[in-house]
Amino acid sequence: MNPSELSNPNTNLKLHFVLIGVAVINIVYGVWFISVPLLAWVLARWVIMGVAALKDSAAARAIGDWNGRYFAYDDRQVRIYWDDRSTWVVADDVFRAIDRLPDEKTRQRIAVRLGAASFCTPESIGKACFSRQGVRDYLAGLDGEGPMKLGRWFEREVFSNLDRLQAR
Repeated sequence: MNPSELSNPNTNLKLHFVLIGVAVINIVYGVWFISVPLLAWVLARWVIMGVAALKDSAAARAIGDWNGRYFAYDDRQVRIYWDDRSTWVVADDVFRAIDRLPDEKTRQRIAVRLGAASFCTPESIGKACFSRQGVRDYLAGLDGEGPMKLGRWFEREVFSNLDRLQAR
């Protein structure tokens, strides 16, 4: 616990348990008019803390997958996962960025064309992803200005920043 949590009576659990103890002692001696407000005050704080914890948990579940792992291309989020050895780009985000939603057969053809090292579902991510070279090869094989612009964006904004980050 940090000092601010101890000084805040609304979140200080030690204070809450002391007040519950005082209330129990007062109940034993039949002094209800002191016990009921103490218990109500503590219970109200616990309800508020519980609701706040639920809200924080829901927020973490809602945005946790995006938090710190995405870049924005044309106001569309593209999730990027990386470690020391590899960089993975979530395939659905790439498809959405170029306004294509391939069916399962098309995805299988992409996997065959690019190979398992370039288009797969890494266990640590659980989603179909392109490797760094895989997204380059996939976008280079498409016609149109959209895939070309997205490819340049990956090179200039994403991969160059990741290279600088890894060099540090």
